[in-house]
Amino acid sequence: MKKYKDMSEEEKQEAEKKTRQDIKKFAAKADSVVGNKIRSAFKWLKRIGGILFLIIAIPVLLSQSYVAGSILAGLSLLLLAGGFGGAKIQKAAFCLVFIGVGAGFSIYGYHVLQNAKASAEWPTEKGIITVSEVTKHESTTGTGTNKRKTVTYHAKIHFKYSVKGKSYTSNNVTFGQSTKGAGEIVNRYPIGKKVKVFYNPQDQKVAVLEPGVSMSSYLFLGFGILFTLMGLFFLVKFVRT
Repeated sequence: MKKYKDMSEEEKQEAEKKTRQDIKKFAAKADSVVGNKIRSAFKWLKRIGGILFLIIAIPVLLSQSYVAGSILAGLSLLLLAGGFGGAKIQKAAFCLVFIGVGAGFSIYGYHVLQNAKASAEWPTEKGIITVSEVTKHESTTGTGTNKRKTVTYHAKIHFKYSVKGKSYTSNNVTFGQSTKGAGEIVNRYPIGKKVKVFYNPQDQKVAVLEPGVSMSSYLFLGFGILFTLMGLFFLVKFVRT
C-alpha cells in the first residue's frame, strides 16, 4: 500500500474521496444506533408514564370523579399507544381519548343536572359562609403575534352546615355554577352570613345554596356530548381512510 506522499495527484484525490465516504458511513451508522436507542428510551418512558397514569386514574374513577378520571385515563391511553403502537394505533387512541373524556364529562354533567332538578325538593338546614372571595385565573393561547391572554374571575364561596349533629362543608352556590357575575355572588354571600342550605338526604355532603336548574346546569353535559361526537367523527373518518 502506497504512502500518501508517494501517491499521484489522482490517487490522492481518490483516497480523500474514499476517506470522506467512510466517515459519512460511520457517522450515519452512529446516528442510527444513537437514534434507535433514544427512540427506544422514549418508548419505554411513554409505557411507564402510561401505566402510572392508569394506576392513578382507576381510584379516581372509582371515587366517581369522572372528569378528572377520564382525563387521566385518556393521557394513559395516549402514552401507552405511543409506547407500544405505531402511527395508526396512536391516531385511533386519539379518537378514543376524545370519546372517553366526552363520556366522563357527560356522566358528571348528568349527575349535576339530576342534582339541580332534585335540589328544589331537598330538606334544608341552617349554614354559615366561611369563605367568600373572587379568584382570578389567567390563561394564554397562541404564539408570537397571535398570543392572547384571557382573564376569568370566579366566585369562591364555601359554607358549612350540620345534619343530625355531623358537620359538612360545600362550595356549591348553584349546580353548574357560571363564571359570570363573580363579584355579585361574593357580595351576596359575605363571610359570616347565615344561609339556608339545601342538602341531599341520600348523600348529605352534597348541598347547594340556590336550588333548581339554570342554563349553566347543562354546561358539563353539553361539553361531554360535544367531545363524544367529535371523537366519533374522527374515529369514523380514521376507519374510512
